[in-house]
Amino acid sequence: MHLLARDGAEPAERAAALRGLAELREESAERHYELAVLEPDHAEAHRSAAAQARDRAAHAREFATLLAPQDTPTPAP
Repeated sequence: MHLLARDGAEPAERAAALRGLAELREESAERHYELAVLEPDHAEAHRSAAAQARDRAAHAREFATLLAPQDTPTPAP
């Protein structure tokens, strides 16, 4: 995710990094849901972590979408 912080990174690079981050967070959420089933004593904590990961994934996708208009060059008049 170093592309998010690198000076001079193009909006398309930042958007791609954010989309990748969202995918990782969705994967994390899936693992937490699996753990909720496997560890019933900690199910609530796993479900909470899964919800948080999904929320963060959604935010990353939102920010990537905000960068998307900058990904496409403006047509010449």
